[in-house]
Amino acid sequence: MTFAFIILLILLAHQSSGASPKGQPLAAQAAHAQVTATVKQTEAKNSPDPQKHKDAAVAQAKADALTKAALSEASAKSAATKTPPPWPQAMPSGLPPFPSGWEPDQPPPQAVQARAWQLLPILWKQGANARKTEQTSGRWITYVSQAMGPKKGVVAFRPRPGAAPAPSSSSPPTNVATYARPLPSGTPTIRQGMSGDAVRRWQAILGVTADGQFGPATAAATRAWQARHGLTADGVVGPATWGAAGGTPV
Repeated sequence: MTFAFIILLILLAHQSSGASPKGQPLAAQAAHAQVTATVKQTEAKNSPDPQKHKDAAVAQAKADALTKAALSEASAKSAATKTPPPWPQAMPSGLPPFPSGWEPDQPPPQAVQARAWQLLPILWKQGANARKTEQTSGRWITYVSQAMGPKKGVVAFRPRPGAAPAPSSSSPPTNVATYARPLPSGTPTIRQGMSGDAVRRWQAILGVTADGQFGPATAAATRAWQARHGLTADGVVGPATWGAAGGTPV
């Protein structure tokens, strides 16, 4: 393995996870561990020291374990964040009135967290306190845009146990799902090997060098970003990834 390739791996790990993997997603930790294992294997290759060979084997085993765990986590998140069908959802008449009959969904499950991220740009287009009620993983949840200090957020609420339903005289509203809302122009699907303005805008969202070239470093940073936002970490920037980022690149 060449020295240049080792440097490339180090740059990829630093760009996707920072200098230290502590507190970072499993995908970033796995990338960092793989770099460490590669360096140790290179050191041991031409060394008669048995300790170096032992250290290299231990480092590779750790990298393999972290990689397996990261793939398992990404698969679980993908299954948990599958969106409901993109057609209108008729809300049942048994739901209580909002906000008196609702309480914060604490702790929110992974699927609710992921949906809140997706709704963040949609609700805030209407301003603070905009809300949307829909089914998420079989439960009715009301999402409300609320300011969290200087940041914009979305709070999830669930029906409060024992709360009286809304008066039957009021017809159940139809909640039109927004999963299929068209994205603004300038957000085509992009992946490694592509280049152009869309890549440059996506790199600006990632906070990496915006050179307009979707290379391995941008792909690694994309996978880490997707993992942090509960998306399938495949490195492809499609509708779901653009939507989680707010639809319109900054």
